[in-house]
Parts: sequence; C-alpha cells; structure tokens
Amino acid sequence: MSSGLGDDGVAKRRAAVKRCLEERVGVVPHGFAAVGTRIVSLAPGGAGTTQQLFVVDGGRWREAFMVTSQDSSSMTTEEELLRERKRMMATGVTSFNTGGDAIIVPMPGSLAICRNAAVAPVPWSWSKLAPSGACMDCQLSPDARLLAFIRNNNIWVMQVDTGTETQLTFTSGSVSSGVAEFIMQEEFDRYTGYWWSPNVTNGSVYHILYLEVNESEVPSVDLLGMNLLSSSKFVYPHPGEPNAISTVRVMEITVDADGLHHALHPHSPAVQFEYIVRAGWTSTPGQFYLRVLDRSQQHSQLLVYSLHSLASPGRLLFSQDSPTWLTIGNVCNFLKDGSVILAADIGPGFKQLVRLKDDILTPVTTASGQWQVYDDRIWVDEQRHVVWFTANRDTHLERHLYSVSLFGGDIVRHTPLGWTHDPVVFVELNVFVTVSSSTKERHQTWLYDISYDSGRPVSAKRQVVDYPHTTPDARISLGDIAFPELLTFRSRDDVELQAAVFMPRSVAGDSPHPLVVITYGGPGVQLVWNTWGLTVDSKVRSLVEHGFIVAMCDGRGSANRGASFEGSLKYAMGTQEVLDQVDLVRWMVDRFNVDKLRVAITGWSYGGYNSLMCIAQYPDVFKICIAGAPVTSWDKYDSGYTERYLGVPGADRTAYATSCVEKYVSHFPDEPDRLVIAHGLLDENVHFVHTAHLLKALITAGKPYILKLFPDERHGLRQPSSTLYYQHFVLEHLLAHL
Repeated sequence: MSSGLGDDGVAKRRAAVKRCLEERVGVVPHGFAAVGTRIVSLAPGGAGTTQQLFVVDGGRWREAFMVTSQDSSSMTTEEELLRERKRMMATGVTSFNTGGDAIIVPMPGSLAICRNAAVAPVPWSWSKLAPSGACMDCQLSPDARLLAFIRNNNIWVMQVDTGTETQLTFTSGSVSSGVAEFIMQEEFDRYTGYWWSPNVTNGSVYHILYLEVNESEVPSVDLLGMNLLSSSKFVYPHPGEPNAISTVRVMEITVDADGLHHALHPHSPAVQFEYIVRAGWTSTPGQFYLRVLDRSQQHSQLLVYSLHSLASPGRLLFSQDSPTWLTIGNVCNFLKDGSVILAADIGPGFKQLVRLKDDILTPVTTASGQWQVYDDRIWVDEQRHVVWFTANRDTHLERHLYSVSLFGGDIVRHTPLGWTHDPVVFVELNVFVTVSSSTKERHQTWLYDISYDSGRPVSAKRQVVDYPHTTPDARISLGDIAFPELLTFRSRDDVELQAAVFMPRSVAGDSPHPLVVITYGGPGVQLVWNTWGLTVDSKVRSLVEHGFIVAMCDGRGSANRGASFEGSLKYAMGTQEVLDQVDLVRWMVDRFNVDKLRVAITGWSYGGYNSLMCIAQYPDVFKICIAGAPVTSWDKYDSGYTERYLGVPGADRTAYATSCVEKYVSHFPDEPDRLVIAHGLLDENVHFVHTAHLLKALITAGKPYILKLFPDERHGLRQPSSTLYYQHFVLEHLLAHL
C-alpha cells in the first residue's frame, strides 16, 4: 500500500480527515417531552453541533426557540465539567425544562420562558427572566409558578411572575445542597441532587426533596488550570478512600400574599448505604423513595419514606444482591394502586420487568432467551394496564420498543426490524416518537399513533418527521461509503462475539492489507450496533479511505449481553477483554485479506487501557498501539467505578496489582514507533498522572514511546483543531509505520 508521504500527500490526507470530521452525524433529535398535547425536542438547528428547540405544529416540526452557538469560553467551570460528565458536544439550546403548560430555556446570562406553550400559537412568545447570578440545573415547579436552580452549590427559587429570588439553603465550603457530586455524575449517571414534589397542596405549598452532600473527608487532587501556570483542587475519591456523605433533606415552601416562606423539615432519615443512586417522589402525596447501594455495589434496596414520619426507618419495597455488581436504572414507576414497575435482574442474569405489590414480586417479562430490558425507558398506561419498554429481544444489534400487559403475557414489538430505535412513548397522547437508523440508512424521526384492539396496543406510523435543517452527514454520497459488515465469530472458548468490519474498496484481489482494531472493551459500553453512527464514524472512514481494514468487537465485559458476559471482568480487568481482541485479530486473518504482521490497536479511555494491555501481553499480535487517555493503574482512578469491578481494596490487592499496566512494562516493544500515548493535560476524569507514571516506568525499562499532549483538553477532545490534529496524526503514523 503506497503511503504517498510527500508534503502534497500529507496536505491531501489532512483535508480528507477534515472532511470526514465535518461529515459526522452531529446532532440527532433527542430530549423529547410533552407540553400539553404538543411534543417538543432538541434537534439540528444548523451546521455542526448546533441544536435548537422544536415543536410539532400542524403535523410538522417548527422552530420554537433559537440561540446562537455558545462558546466554551463563556461557560462557568461548573457548566464545562457538567458537559464533560454528560459527554455533551452540542451547542445552541443544550437543555430545557417543562412544568405545567410552561417551558423554560436557559441561556448565557438569562432565562427564556413561554408560559402557555401548551396552547399558544407557534411561533411562541417568549419572556426573558434576568437572574442576578448563575443558574444551573433549572427546574420548574409542577404549576410553573416557581423556578428552582442551583447557584454557588445551594438551592434557590425564583417566583416566575415577579422574578423575585430566594435562597433556600445556606451550605458552604465542602458541603453543598442539591448538587450531584462527581462520583454520582460520572459513575451513576445522576446529574441532579433535588426533586420537586409533583403535588402542590392547596395551590400554595410545595416540597423539594434534596441531598446535602458533605465532601469534607474526601481527598482532593491537584489539576492544572487552563493557563497551565496554576493548579486547582478537585475533589476526587480513589479506591478505598472516603466518599461523600449525603444527608436527605426536605424543604417546604409556601407562597401567599406576604411572599415566599420556606422551612426545613426537622427530621432526616438515616441511610445506612454508601450511595443514594436514585431518588424521587411516588404517586402517593407526601411520599418519596430512595434507591440505595452499598459500597461494594453488590447489594441494593428500594426504600419509601413518608413526610409524616421521617424519623422512622424507610419501608423496604425491594432488595437485590449480585455476586458481580448491580446497576440501578433511571426509571422507577410508582402506580396509583400502590404497585411499582421497574427493571431488575431476577433470573439468569438478564434484566426483566417486575411488578412489586404488597411485598410480592411478580415477573412481567421473562428472559426465555438471552435478552434484556433497558432500564432507562419504561412507560406505564395504568388505565389500559399496559407497560411499554425497550429491549434487545430480537437481536443484540438493535434496540426496539415493545409492550406487554401489566400482568404479563405476550410481548408485542412496535418498531420494524433492521433499524435501531430510540423511542419515547407519550401514554396520554396515544403516540410515540422514535429516532431510528441503520448502518445503511440515515437517522429518521418517525411519529406513530397508538390504538387498541381488544385491549392490545396496535401502532401505526403516521409520518416521517423532517426537520428544517439537515445534519452534516447528509452531504455524504452513499456511493462513497464503505458500509460495515455486522458479523459474529467465536472466541477460543466458543463464545459468540459481535463484530463490525469495514473493508476498503481496493481490498479484493490485492495483497494483504493492514488491520486497525478499534477497541473499548470495558463495562457499560457496546460498540457494535446497527446504526448510522457506526457507518459514518470519522476515525473509521479516514482509515478505510486510505486502505486500512478496520474492525471492532464487543468482547466479554461489554454491555447488554447479560450479567455473566459483562461480569467476566470482575476482579480481572485486562484479561478476558484482551483475549477477545486477540481472537478478533486471528479470526480476521483467517477470513479476510489481512496481513497478520501489520495489525494496530487503538482506543480512548478504557479503550486506551485495553490497547496498552493488548500490545503489552501480545506484542507478537499487535505491531502498533495508539492509546488515548488511558487508565494505567486502577488505584489512581475513582472509587465508584473501580470498586464496582475490582472490589473495595483491602488486605488482598491482587486484583489491583494484576490489572495494572505497569506490571507488564518489561513486555512492551523495544522497537520505536510501536507505542503512542495521547492525553489531555486538563483531564479531570483519568488524570494525566496515569500517563506520567507509565512513562516513568517505560523510561526506567528503556522502552521507546511517542507522547502526544493536548494542553487545553480534558478527558475528551472537544476542540475541532485537537480532534483534527489527533485523527490526522493517527492516519499518518499508521501509514508510515504499519
């Protein structure tokens, strides 16, 4: 394969990488919500990653609110870090919140509100609220009279009609109110620390459930500042170190002719577990729930509390144990009859729907095959006794919408096979919306009507919803794309694994081609999906266009294949996921036109760790490793993630020692250009100290390496110039040395 490494060739390849980056999917419609009988969402609002707020009006989408792209320089540090935790890349309208008939949109320095969005003609009329300071995590009360928000780590409320602001909590220093700490955001996907009660008593009495978080005992690390000349303290618990302590509080707010009054409930329930992972209000007025998890993350409980007896222990509704670890879903449906619908692992390691009623647990679905319910999308039609849910029941490569009777029985699929769907059901409107794509079809938004035949739900597609703006990937000519093949192969111990293979156009009949393996390998992630995003991945396209075969697989440890499949990494990181990548290479060599002497592996974050472990343990299989932001020693990562998989460190630290990259430093290649490590100096997630310690060990062992630093990047590369530089470097390095 000719590399054409002259200056002219380099410039052309850089332009090709830039084109692939500019033709990425960008923004996909998401965040669907109902305001009255209308559906709103965030969707593409122009070029790149800009998104705006849209509303369905007259059977088509219309722009409801527009804002120009927000430059990161105008964000506070808290806003920037929250975007990191949410992996948010979009600009423009990045969030909104609804309450009653109103909708509110945060903007830099102000807030925009439409008070009668449920009935007002489109385009809507917006009013501007001018708060006196920063407002984060804005949430409207159920009747939209009050707006709660976080400022300086405390909860405030604003009376929407007057703009009057009142501070509700007065914590300071290492104690915050209503704010989710780093571990909750990064490792448990909880981004708020307060919740409005859905019930307003006598139209004037409100309640907010919130967590008071004390981080005074949590160690801090020093992180470089943006100017690289200063450092700042960042609260970050390592394995075995003290975590934050959360105290449950309830604030009562009364609004009358004399203004707004607030009082803290005198009692706080004692919580014996390490983590309060989920919280909220039940369908019974004055009652809230907590979903708690012990530090080992192998024991969880669902507890219910009453405002009338907060000093008493909570009522235990459900407990669960696991020999590996438990993940707590985002959805817990409390029904008016006192029952609860949620997803739980009650069978052979696959999450299914269960119904809790009067201390009795009844399965609603059962995993007759190896499939599971996704615990983040569950809706209940109480009137018709129907549960709507998403699952991978038909294929692990696709996500579909299903329904089943609240009391079990036949399961009905409502979305077509051959696509991966991201649906949202609006039970009261008898419709659902799904954003769907496949490896050969771009994202489409479909609106379905729901009807009932003898009590069974029937869905019919009403229309394909087109947005006024197209995404950048629409510029791609389908004739120029190397579509991935979604295949399966069997590992050395006869386990079926899913793979995606991208072949360059010139591969047929040519001499063997180099192979680039793109890996993640860690828990909670699935790479191989039947989605358009897989097809137009910019790093894959730029490599394939220049003659590389690219492959990826979801080996043991990856998500959505059940507890046993994912749990194979328990106490054993850097083992099974490495073997599965090696088996992928050997299968590729046997089946495709691959040069077994020219194989590279690359990944970011856990993928960077996996790449390092692969070349360290199998330098005869992998010629080159390019590792981005890798964990190199798990005792330097955070407590919530690491202890889940390697256990809480104690007298026996064998799992930590065997999973450490530095243990294998003597096995790294002695030849130059085979090992590349990239890292952002401002990374507050996987700190640069991981790379620094590995480099020190490599130097001591006399092992060559190439280091690529990004001085003003955090864990992910956000700036277009950084992404272009990195992907272009990867291409040039592989062309020159693979």
